[in-house]
Amino acid sequence: MQDARHAGDETSIGGGLTMSGINSVDDFLGHRSTERSGGFLSGWKKDGKVDTWMAALPVAFWRHGGIPRVVVVEDKQTKENVTRVWSGNWGCHEDESVLKKMYRRNKETGELEMPRHYCPLDRLIETMYQLVKAERVDWLKPIFKFEGDEPKETVILHAGGIYMGRKAYEDLEPDEIKRARDAGVSLKDMAWKENCNAKMEYICRVVDNAHPETGVQIATVTSSLGDKIKDVIIDQREDRGVEEGDPFKNPYCIQWEYREREQDPKKMYHARPKLQVPLTPAIAKLLQAPPPDVAKMVQPFNVQEMRAFLEGHALVKLPWDDIFNVSKRAPAVPKSPESIQDVAPPKPRKSPTEPVLEDLETPKPSKAVQTKDVAMRGRPPIPSEDDPRAVNCEACGTDDNLKPMWEDDTTCPHCGAKYTADGKLLPKVEEPKKMRKRGESAAAAPTAKVEMEDLSAPVAAKKAPPKSREPGDDSEEDEDPLPF
Repeated sequence: MQDARHAGDETSIGGGLTMSGINSVDDFLGHRSTERSGGFLSGWKKDGKVDTWMAALPVAFWRHGGIPRVVVVEDKQTKENVTRVWSGNWGCHEDESVLKKMYRRNKETGELEMPRHYCPLDRLIETMYQLVKAERVDWLKPIFKFEGDEPKETVILHAGGIYMGRKAYEDLEPDEIKRARDAGVSLKDMAWKENCNAKMEYICRVVDNAHPETGVQIATVTSSLGDKIKDVIIDQREDRGVEEGDPFKNPYCIQWEYREREQDPKKMYHARPKLQVPLTPAIAKLLQAPPPDVAKMVQPFNVQEMRAFLEGHALVKLPWDDIFNVSKRAPAVPKSPESIQDVAPPKPRKSPTEPVLEDLETPKPSKAVQTKDVAMRGRPPIPSEDDPRAVNCEACGTDDNLKPMWEDDTTCPHCGAKYTADGKLLPKVEEPKKMRKRGESAAAAPTAKVEMEDLSAPVAAKKAPPKSREPGDDSEEDEDPLPF
């Protein structure tokens, strides 16, 4: 019993350790989210409390929020496919030692003390910070838009929301707060829902005392609740001794409490021992069994799929090559059941005046995710040339310039050519050209196409305009760049 329940989960992710190794109760009690100078347990927050028995040591891991998932599901009533926007959490690729210092910057240069090398989402966050700092983009500017069939589920991520986090509340001047309200931007949403910074959480494997028939369940809890659980264990070890106060060696019930109306996040969760609750034979048997495996839960996201997903929902051009120029120190992450490619393609722009992504010489992944039959299969949108299931597009591919596509695709991800289900190329249908009528010749001029704002160029230092010179003055003066 002791060995099974004390077996710590330690997995190397991307060459670093974002799922921290916790191999003893002392490791758990000493774990922090910052560095100092089977089934899922659901619905308990609605009840406000739940009595739990800890079946295994918690697992600490870091994941990004803010970026949602856009999925295709079947409507239970109509039986038709619908596109939904759900909250998303993406396992981080960076080392925990770096993430614990994520907010530390050099006071003179403003640069990160611990640069991000392995996680493109961390690099995206830093890119937005630098663009706003250099006044290349306003902090209230929308950067991404995720939408489905339900308008109320639409998610817009603003430049400031991506990197600010809680600073959206703490560091803004009154005039900036007013400007956000005038623009209809919720600072509360920006601080919590749009915040893409990685945060540390614990995966707990517990038995619900009221429902032992559900077995050992998995619960993801905040670092705040994790700290409250640590306080309970620390107090019990001081009162009863190290062995007797260890809930993994000497099981005892711990109650979790969620205070929904509490405004202070630090006081929102509480935990207390329930020593009077008896350990039943049914629960004791569950605690002795091997706990559920949670390795897949902490698996980091697939980098290539994430780039295709973000590019497909971007409202501006970003320096994607730089953001996703991450160090490769481990094999590619295998596909998971919740692969990013199991998503709906971005919805087409409704207005011709809306910005669209500029076409590049090399096909971008964003083009591939626009093909619905490709994007829903949980595989790369474009196969490699060596894949036995790959075929060359008859419309745009040649022997010297291969354009691979999946053999069962009905749309080419490169040129958009259409095929029948049995692989026959359909002729391209061209719309007949229409001539304006005489009475329309003086109508409004055609709407000019709005190009997508390009933020992909390097952030260049701004220079002061040259000073005026008196006639006959041949001296030269240096033009000092402004301190951006």
